Amino acid sequence: MKIMYVTISLRAPNGVCASNVIEALVEAGHDVLVFAQDNGMDEVNCPCRIVHSKCQSVYVLKERFKKTKLGLKIRKVIDLLYRLWIIICYPIWPINSPHFVYAFSREAYRVSRDNLVDMVIAEYGDLACLNAGRYIEKRSGEIKAVAYFIDALYCGPKPSYMSEKTKNRLSLYWENKMLRSYDKVVMMEATKSRYNDVNKKINFYNKICYLDIPMLKPKADNSIQIPYRQNDAMIFVYIGSLPKNIRSPQYLLDLFRSFDNAKWYLHIYGSNEYLDLVAKYEKFNIEYKGVVTHEEALKIMKDADYLVNIGNSFSEMVPSKIFEYISTGKPIISTFKIQNDPCIKYLNLYGNAVCLNENAPISVSKKQLIRFINEEKSDNDLAEHIRRVTSDKGSLYNNTPKAFLDCLEAINDSIIKV
Repeated sequence: MKIMYVTISLRAPNGVCASNVIEALVEAGHDVLVFAQDNGMDEVNCPCRIVHSKCQSVYVLKERFKKTKLGLKIRKVIDLLYRLWIIICYPIWPINSPHFVYAFSREAYRVSRDNLVDMVIAEYGDLACLNAGRYIEKRSGEIKAVAYFIDALYCGPKPSYMSEKTKNRLSLYWENKMLRSYDKVVMMEATKSRYNDVNKKINFYNKICYLDIPMLKPKADNSIQIPYRQNDAMIFVYIGSLPKNIRSPQYLLDLFRSFDNAKWYLHIYGSNEYLDLVAKYEKFNIEYKGVVTHEEALKIMKDADYLVNIGNSFSEMVPSKIFEYISTGKPIISTFKIQNDPCIKYLNLYGNAVCLNENAPISVSKKQLIRFINEEKSDNDLAEHIRRVTSDKGSLYNNTPKAFLDCLEAINDSIIKV
């Protein structure tokens, strides 16, 4: 079967999710191509042909323009103009590039027609992708359309200048408009209760199926590799973004500082809106290492002693890094600020993890972390446990790429058939 996967970007972390799903489709014998915006940034490795769109969103144009040889003042002016543009687009949020949405959809349709596509999978990362899937399905009359939500719209964060009520109203309006004609809508498991609450307000409710972030790929070998520790030094690694409206490293930094251990090192990777804050902790062996590619991130995780996660402010937002962390078999340290943090469930199923409450005194979490570090783990037993929970009937099966493939194959033979 010929499938076109439509995504706004193949950058990590969502690009890794897309690559995992595409790999499962290719291994099942399907002919897959990707249609994506060319954002001029590093893309993850993808096991199929990629067709880049000739059009670009306002955001990508802004970022590309800033990378040219411009002075700091000019770059600040560009950012200011972009913020003003976002305000102008307030009534049609989450769209901030109306022409791009239209042009991207028309181009996606031409690519699907030229490649005789049977089905389009539109990943939500931008409304342009959902509109492309809708446009293709309506114009062709034969191509089946599946919407795939890895990011959340209705259950996602709101812009800082917008009320929660307005965000919810606009989100449901656009989801109803875009998803009405889709054959299937795949949502994240964490959003299930929220959509159940508004089932009478959405016209695609009977088309929803719930999966999870497809980042869990257990190792094939029977053991977990632990790096050699020189002079008892231990490396703690956080890899991921640090946006101010979603998660804060403050508690983690204070906790790490409380140990003041010369042989402990905390390395932070990824986009970071807390650079000034992190810099204040450098003398405690805490260092921001910058943005890395996905391939580099995999090596960094392999060489780390402990992998670190920082809890989100939203119960429906599950950081995809959790499942890549679990795939490594390494011990995981995670903080949480809300009691219904979605990571807690997965980490408890994983077993080799500790969850630290950011609302507790530092002294309490310090004792909890010391106890966790001092515990002895059987690495072979852990590897077997991971394989068990990711099997077809395992508790973490929905976080495997194969679960997405099985979901498509279960829809009906007219949509997909191996």
